Amino acid sequence: MRVLDLNTLYIDGGEGGVNTYLREKARCLDGAVCPSTGARVHHTIVVPGARDSRTTFGGSTLYTLRSPRLPGNRQHRLLVDFPRVARLLRDERPDLIEVDCSYILGHVAARAVRPRRVPIVGFYHVHLPLLYTRAGLGWVRRRLSSRTEPLAWGYVRLCARPCSRVIVTTRDMRARLEGRRLPRL
Repeated sequence: MRVLDLNTLYIDGGEGGVNTYLREKARCLDGAVCPSTGARVHHTIVVPGARDSRTTFGGSTLYTLRSPRLPGNRQHRLLVDFPRVARLLRDERPDLIEVDCSYILGHVAARAVRPRRVPIVGFYHVHLPLLYTRAGLGWVRRRLSSRTEPLAWGYVRLCARPCSRVIVTTRDMRARLEGRRLPRL
């Protein structure tokens, strides 16, 4: 069984919630066997980085793809080399793909593996509508949020569209997303 994580929220050379999640997932999958098939689990992680590399991360293979910094956020980088991501997805031949739901990686993955119909699971790590439209107390942002928040929710639904399932970490977040018509939670 081949599992591939595709995430743009990883902090290359740093620490953060996504880094911890991926490190723990790599640790848990190291030596794991699929209960339904008895096959060994192979785990691959594809994330943005300062340079291209292929290393190990626990028992997993970690690909970092040279990516530009996210504007306004020096810690994060944005995977933009979609042809390279697609090649990696085809080369690695995953049986299951997990993507973060804060970016269009699900669409990139769906196109790359379309002939094989590989399930794509989204993980809702960041609550974008709240982060980008309501953060801060400035009166300008409060005034604009009534116009920008519906756009942010539309973007979240777009990012989640190719996912067979979307994982959330709390009942409260599930209720919020259900109220905004996010399917397959």
